[in-house]
Amino acid sequence: MNAVTSIDSKTTPTIENAKKWMLTMAERGEYAKNTARFRVGAIDALTSVLGEEEPRDPKSVLEKLSDLAARWSRVNNGKSQTAAEYESRARSLLRDYLAFLDDPTKFKPSNRPTTPRPVRSKKEKAPTDADHQAEEAAPAAQRTPAPEGLRTFTVKPSGAVFEYRMPPEGLTIAEVIKVAFHLVTMANDFDPAGGQVPNFSIVPRNGGPQQ
Repeated sequence: MNAVTSIDSKTTPTIENAKKWMLTMAERGEYAKNTARFRVGAIDALTSVLGEEEPRDPKSVLEKLSDLAARWSRVNNGKSQTAAEYESRARSLLRDYLAFLDDPTKFKPSNRPTTPRPVRSKKEKAPTDADHQAEEAAPAAQRTPAPEGLRTFTVKPSGAVFEYRMPPEGLTIAEVIKVAFHLVTMANDFDPAGGQVPNFSIVPRNGGPQQ
């Protein structure tokens, strides 16, 4: 493995140096460039919630990544799935960076295969660079089974999706109406003084329509 001459064991361990190291290693072929870019982006996202009084050295940030991911999710109203993906990428970057600084001569990237690659027959098509990039860029949702009970509904021509989870025992009509009233207040154009109340006159009650 080629040594990274610009960043060695004598380099001051900082988050900025960790990001530069990651990108330099990608340029040398130790990581896929998309992998490096995604990990650097995750570090940027999670460290954005650090206060001025909080330590920013790689070891301290690594020790509190779970907390930073939770804080990032609350500040940005982000999905827990996205926060977990950021945490995983940032953890891989920082662990590898600190391992490199500890002993550059023995360092091996954590994403490098440790078992022999299977021998492909002539009929099998080897994965292309585009295949690898598509796998790296695929959202975590495509690789993780949907939580039990999760349902979706396309609400806009643009393909925007509304997600909701049904309780195992189901819902009654009265409970559905309560949910609907709650959702009305979240509409972008909701006006509390405008009398915007859902009309549930078509919902049957006691065998007949509501009046």
